[in-house]
Amino acid sequence: MDLVEKQAEKQSLQKRFPAVDLAYPIALSAYETILKRLDALDNRVQTTMAFAATITLAIPAITTGKGLTFRSHWFVAALVFYGIGNIIGVIARLKGMIVLPSPKEIFENYLDLSEWEFKKDTIFWAGENYRNNNKLLLLRSRLLNVMSLFFGAEVVSLAVWALGI
Repeated sequence: MDLVEKQAEKQSLQKRFPAVDLAYPIALSAYETILKRLDALDNRVQTTMAFAATITLAIPAITTGKGLTFRSHWFVAALVFYGIGNIIGVIARLKGMIVLPSPKEIFENYLDLSEWEFKKDTIFWAGENYRNNNKLLLLRSRLLNVMSLFFGAEVVSLAVWALGI
């Protein structure tokens, strides 16, 4: 492709995508948005795990004088639910990787582009990365929900055990 054809193609793209300069800041802010959402979700997972650990330790300590047996099926079930919930919580925190632009990739493949072409390509990759990061967020969110169900089952089992129902 000679220089004239490249110029014509660039002008055609600029006519086809006239809002690149307007969309560029929005595309960049998408990374910050998804990072905040993933960080908040990670904090919820961590808080839920800490709360479950507190409940798991507190209820047996509170009921020590009641003469309850730790061999009860309800108590054992609560510990199993706690263990499964914690495993799911660890998986939720470790599963997948956030996709961000690599400075090395930018250096090797994008520094020879014009400012407009760079912005256009950045918008495209920000959209692709946002979609992948959103899938990660959804997966981790679902794992948090499953983890919460197991911790709920743990609390019910501990309550039945502690109340002698």
